[in-house]
Amino acid sequence: MSEPTLPDVAFQCKACRHTWQAEPARVATADDDPDPLKADYFAPCPKCGAECRQAFWQRGLWAAEGKRRGPTTAAGKARCAENLANMTPEQKHRAKYNNVKHGRYLKEMTPLPAKPDGYAWCAGCEIARDYCATQPVCMLKASHFVLVRAAFEQRDPSLLNGVMAEAHGMSLMVVREMLLSVLQQGVSRELPRVVLDKDGNPRVVEILDKDGNITPVTQQEINQLLRVIPDWISRIGLSLSDLGMTPKVIDDGDAAMGRLKDEEDRREALADFARQNAASLEALKGMLLRAQEKKGRDPVLIEYNQQNGG
Repeated sequence: MSEPTLPDVAFQCKACRHTWQAEPARVATADDDPDPLKADYFAPCPKCGAECRQAFWQRGLWAAEGKRRGPTTAAGKARCAENLANMTPEQKHRAKYNNVKHGRYLKEMTPLPAKPDGYAWCAGCEIARDYCATQPVCMLKASHFVLVRAAFEQRDPSLLNGVMAEAHGMSLMVVREMLLSVLQQGVSRELPRVVLDKDGNPRVVEILDKDGNITPVTQQEINQLLRVIPDWISRIGLSLSDLGMTPKVIDDGDAAMGRLKDEEDRREALADFARQNAASLEALKGMLLRAQEKKGRDPVLIEYNQQNGG
């Protein structure tokens, strides 16, 4: 049985913009990580002869695929090592490549077929259209499918951080554009009043003014975007409560961090109490001294002490 062959690597020349597929002429791998999906591949351009690196979209796809390959548990890694014990390094290299080439195209990317200039993001795509037409899937966006599948297989939502950040950023821009549109158009608009006649046809309501001129009847209508914006804000978590900017949330956060809501007031109250207590003690001391002096001047007490030798 013949050994599997290496899949062709996609290259794109930055000088002449030529795109082609071929086996790499030079492979640069890290000493501590010989994984072929993380290596850099180079080949000379068949048109201008410049050395070109692997196309960026294929590097992204292979990097996404690399996050979901192989077992993650110790037992699974042990079984995998046992299965690969009798394979040569070259066979391991080719097996990993075949897994990327066939498994990726077969499962993850079929919902996103290649359609040159058929998607909204095609306007800014740098992939050559003739090369795109020969591919089974969209090479620019299919890495999202790989990441989503990897996240579900590994039960690791952190793999979707980049995808969700991009989606949240686009949603935020949509809300911003709606707000700017409302500010430009106004919160309400004056539109002609339209009713249906007996035949069901729309008619503009008109009146005859005192000068004999026909004037359409208008009415104020709220900008319809104002009905949509709150729903968008609540759904993508942009409200003040979601951002932790309401007074209640701020106060609760301060209390949770050990800073009581009325901490300053309580400190002032305790200081006032201490001052009042000190003043009361000073007043009590003066009262005791005055009582002793009054006792020493009491004639009855003086006579009693003299009679009893006190």
